[in-house]
Parts: sequence; C-alpha cells; structure tokens
Amino acid sequence: MNSPPGDDELPPVVVPAHLTAALTQFAGYVSPIATLVSEGWQRFVDGFRRVLEHPVWAEIADLATRAHALPPNLQEIRGLALVGTQCLAEEGITIYAVPRAATARRLLLAETPQARRRVLGDCFHSILDDCEAELGRCNRMELVPYARITSRAIAAARDGHTEAAQALGANVVDSLLAQRYGWRRSRDLTNHTKTTSVELLSQLAVAEYMVIAPIYASYMAYWPGGGQPVPHRFARHVTTHHAIPRQFSRRNVAQVLMQATSLIALFSGELRVGGAATRVPPG
Repeated sequence: MNSPPGDDELPPVVVPAHLTAALTQFAGYVSPIATLVSEGWQRFVDGFRRVLEHPVWAEIADLATRAHALPPNLQEIRGLALVGTQCLAEEGITIYAVPRAATARRLLLAETPQARRRVLGDCFHSILDDCEAELGRCNRMELVPYARITSRAIAAARDGHTEAAQALGANVVDSLLAQRYGWRRSRDLTNHTKTTSVELLSQLAVAEYMVIAPIYASYMAYWPGGGQPVPHRFARHVTTHHAIPRQFSRRNVAQVLMQATSLIALFSGELRVGGAATRVPPG
C-alpha cells in the first residue's frame, strides 16, 4: 500500500538500540515459561514476576503515550519525529493543536529558517482561521477570557493591524504563563540565563515541550541599546521593549497567535491523554 504524498519525506521513527536489547532479553524470559511450569510452581511464579517487572514495559508504555500525545492536527502525519518539532521550536514556531495538518507538514518539510518563514506568510490567513477554530473549542471558564482576547488579536490581524495583533498576542502568552505556572516559575521557564533548551527537553512532558519550547525561544535575551541586531522573527522582549517596524510582521503575528492558541489548548486539557506527564527522553 502506498503512503500518502509526502510521508516518505519525513524522518522515520527509530527504535532505540537499548529498547531493542531490552525486547530481546524480554523474549528470553518468555520462551522458557513452559519449562518453568513443569519444574516447579515457584520457579514459574518467579519467572513470571520477572516478566511483569521487566523495564521494557515502561519503555513500551512511554512510546505508546508519546504517540498518542500528538494533538489531532498532527496525528495524520506519519513518521513525525520529535527532532522535527525541536527544529521548529528553536525558531519559536509551535505546531501543537494549530495549524492544520497540511501547514504543519509544510513547516516540518521546509529545509531552512527562511523557507519556514515563507510558509508562515503564505499560510497566514489559514493560520488565523485554524487558531480561531481551536479557540472556539475552549470551554474551561478560567481560560475563556484569554481565548476571547486572542480572538480579538486575530480580528485585529485580519483588519491589517499587525502591530496591535502582535503586541496583544505577546501579552496573552505572558499572562497565560503566569496564570498557569506562577510568576517565578514562568520567568524561570523563559529566562535563558536560568534555563537551557536541553533542560526543557528533559523536564517537560511531550505536549508541554511542544508548546513551551517555542515560547522559550521567543524570549531570547534582548536589551535595547545593547548593540544587538533586532531579530526578524518574533521576539517577546523586542515586541514589548523596542517597538520598531523591523520586529512587527504578519509572519510574527502568525507565530505569536499560534503560541497563544497552543497554550490555551494545552492548558484546557482537551488534548492531553489522561493528564499523563510523559517525559521527553534526552537526545
């Protein structure tokens, strides 16, 4: 059976070598069971206990949970690898819950930052539509006000008020982080001098990482007057503290509105699997 168009271009899921070895050892426990029964009940019980306690089950459960941790917009993209989302996260782009699968696929397959920026521009209007549709599914009372404000930012973007939409989106992201994690924890999560991207990868659940890591990247250190070039991509500190035309663009609006919408989707709990906190394996 042929794969859907584009699937073969995505990196395949690779089973780690240590998991393969664990499965081989697991098989070694299973094969002698019949012999264990004939040699004595106690030996059978001991062998069966070793089977049940074997760490391979935790590995398998982790892989299964990771697979189901993908939100609906990503579930149709076979072969989606965490390394792909990491690449996007480093540029402040999230694909959790939004945008639609076709746009997410284009972002994953784009080979350069410039190509990914072009996707944000080309799909700007559909990204706004996707964010609005996802926000319409928010039914958690404590999050509804944030969803409404984000919807107003979308309306501003549609009316051509790019600067207002980007600034409002940045404010929603900042407010949501403080509301969910508390002021100190939210600052630690986004402070590049206190937290590294590697630490985020090892500490956060899969879904959380897909949402928080791009936001972390957008909180890059920047001080007006410090001689640093003003970045083209969305940067929270530049948007807040150095409002100049170079920083404001439709592409950046798409970035920050996807971040705000993804946060709301994550915090609403609608897309999480039983509230499980599956850790992202390092590397």
